[in-house]
Amino acid sequence: MLKGAITVSSCSAAIVASLFFTHATFLAVVTGLVSGLMASVIFLLLLNDLQPKLRISHVIVRGKDRRGGNRIFVKVINQTRADILQPRATLHAITIAELGERYIAENIPLAAESPMIIERVNHKRPGENPNVYVFSAKIGKEEEEKISRNTSIRFRIISEHPVSGVKKIFERIYSLDAGCLLEGRFRSGAHFGVDLYSADSARNDASIEPDLQKA
Repeated sequence: MLKGAITVSSCSAAIVASLFFTHATFLAVVTGLVSGLMASVIFLLLLNDLQPKLRISHVIVRGKDRRGGNRIFVKVINQTRADILQPRATLHAITIAELGERYIAENIPLAAESPMIIERVNHKRPGENPNVYVFSAKIGKEEEEKISRNTSIRFRIISEHPVSGVKKIFERIYSLDAGCLLEGRFRSGAHFGVDLYSADSARNDASIEPDLQKA
C-alpha cells in the first residue's frame, strides 16, 4: 500500500516537473522570438536611418548663370541626418530603345560633378538651406545638339553615408516630350518650386511645386 502511494506520488511529481519545464521552455522560446523580433526591428530602423536620403527635382530648369551663359539646373535636397560628402553626379542625354533596356547615352558635363559636401538639415538655422544643392551644366552648341537628338535627360547621383558607409544611387529620367525642361529658375528653399521666365498661362506655381514626399 505504501509502495503504491510512493509510486503515485513520484509519477505526480514527474508530471508537475514536466509541465513546469515545458512551460518554462515555452516562455523561453517566446521571449527569444520577441527579443529577436525587437532586435530585427531596431536594426532595420537603424539601417534605414544610416542610408543616404536624397530627393531630386522633378524638372530640369534652363536658365542663365551670372555671366549670362545658358545653363540647365537640377536641384537635390539632402534629407539624411548627416552631411553627404563628395557625392558623384552625372548628366546624360539619352534615347531609350523601344525593345529592351539598351539606350544611347551622351554625356553632358556638369560644372561640379563631385561637390565637397551637401550638408544635413540644420533646424537651428531655419532661414538657411544648407541641405540644398543645385547642379548645373553649361549648354553650348554641342550640348544643344546632344539634347535635340535624344528623347530624355538622365541625372544620376551616387552618395555614401559618412557613418555606415552605405552607398546608394539616385536617378531621375526627364522626358523632353513630357515638358520636364522648363525655362526659369529654382526658388530658394528646401523645395522644388520654380519661377518661370515666360508667362505661360497653361502652367502655374502649384503645378511646378510638388509635395516633397511625392517628388
